Amino acid sequence: MNFSFNVDISVVIIVLLTLLCSVSVYYAFKFALIILRVQDTIEDSVDILEERQKTMEEILSKDVFFDSVEVRSCINEIRKSKLAIVNIANALITDGSEKMQTNLKNLEEYSSEQKRENNE
Repeated sequence: MNFSFNVDISVVIIVLLTLLCSVSVYYAFKFALIILRVQDTIEDSVDILEERQKTMEEILSKDVFFDSVEVRSCINEIRKSKLAIVNIANALITDGSEKMQTNLKNLEEYSSEQKRENNE
């Protein structure tokens, strides 16, 4: 009688653990699929951001023939937007240390451009 009771408990425990393991595997696959979809979306977004960054770079490389405060501020806003796009793209595809170095580099480039424009 005592041996049968121990076997019954061990069977129940094995069944419960199997069910828990099955549920865990189900959710692991479910979350893996979500992660893969998010990764694909991020990769597509980075491609779009790179296209926009190239377009802004082309716009910024053109000479401006109208020298007013409004036009200069508009160009500065485009530069800031370009840097924001680059920072977003870098944040999505790099780890923290590389991202920090890139952000500092972009900030330095922007500061040097601002100083150069203010001197003109």
